[in-house]
Amino acid sequence: MHRNLIAITTALLCAAAPAAAVMSRANGARAGVAAHGTISSHAAPLSSSHAAPSSFVTWNAASKTATLMVVAAYDPGVAGGFNFDGYNNGRLTFTIPVGAHVVVHYTNPSAIPHSAVITPLADHSLSGNFPLAFPGSASPNAAAGVANLKAPQTFSFVASKAGQFALVCGVPGHAAGGMWDTVTVSSAAQATASAAGASGSGGAAGGSNGMPTMHGNGGTMGSVEGTLTDASSGRPIVHGFMVLGWTSVARVGETDAFGHYRIDNVPPVKAVSAFGFAEGYVYVHGMPIAIGAGQVTRYALKMPRQTFADAMLPHASGATISPATVKPGQTATFSLHLTAGKGGALSSEVFAVNALFGHVVLLRHAGGDLYRASYTVPSSVAPGAYSFAFFGAMESCLENAPYLRQTLTVG
Repeated sequence: MHRNLIAITTALLCAAAPAAAVMSRANGARAGVAAHGTISSHAAPLSSSHAAPSSFVTWNAASKTATLMVVAAYDPGVAGGFNFDGYNNGRLTFTIPVGAHVVVHYTNPSAIPHSAVITPLADHSLSGNFPLAFPGSASPNAAAGVANLKAPQTFSFVASKAGQFALVCGVPGHAAGGMWDTVTVSSAAQATASAAGASGSGGAAGGSNGMPTMHGNGGTMGSVEGTLTDASSGRPIVHGFMVLGWTSVARVGETDAFGHYRIDNVPPVKAVSAFGFAEGYVYVHGMPIAIGAGQVTRYALKMPRQTFADAMLPHASGATISPATVKPGQTATFSLHLTAGKGGALSSEVFAVNALFGHVVLLRHAGGDLYRASYTVPSSVAPGAYSFAFFGAMESCLENAPYLRQTLTVG
């Protein structure tokens, strides 16, 4: 398949820096020092807007361990959320070497209960009560499932026999409705994943060294996906946030157990700012990236740990949402008290975010230490309870930790 590649060094690391290293903010960059990174644009159409299958599997040859990231309702637009990792009806296939130890990190961000069970392929269309393909090959309480799962459920098993199996939702009726994918145990040399004609061996989602890539997928809106990782250890950052266009498109994604995030339904734009935020880290600001109609941009950021004393950081308190229950089209007021630390003045980046809600609420200075926003809930937001993280940043790119949280119920 022919690909056109454009590579541009763009990423900026927002961090406290010597005066000689401070960048001009005229081009939209905050104070910071240059970091390695490239943007690569691939004009290579794929058959879907799903994440690359290799995003969901890693392989450790030394320990012969396959680690799978399984996210129920990964793409709300696929079968109404009845999918794993954005795929359903067997379209995603995990291939596991026979005898391998398999570790599954399962999450479900949706308000509908789901679960994950590995069962014989012949049983994938059962209405419920799925037999286990291997001892331990199911998430806890699989028949009941769990909704709004913030921390991953982890289960493991040994793929002790070769054969064809299915990854199904154990909640009665869900697999029969198409919420299943395929697991093949064979003599393969390593764990891989494939879907829609694409395949790949295990690896870190989003590429390496801050490399975004863009793929065609059709449609009028764009998507962004990738990873947030620790700049020193390379480990995934869990429950970090990628914020796009905080004063424009105002979209947000949250990372899962593998540090992977995805933001869908992003309006096409020639250039949009991209920020990485995470508790305990200095936030990262990348140079603006393009969002194309019908394109999926993959964007990975490496974030440095925050090692400054607490007195240097901004202090947040008194987060509220009023009223706490609204209907789509109604307005809620978000409030936060925020004071600067000794590390410098406060910046304008004061947010309340929830990845399922999808939109960034930008709080503005309302006098004293109060920041506030009146926000009208879009009609596209589904009913449910949304736990918002509140945080604010300083000009030195330090942010409050821990984040404060309040829940908005849309019904």
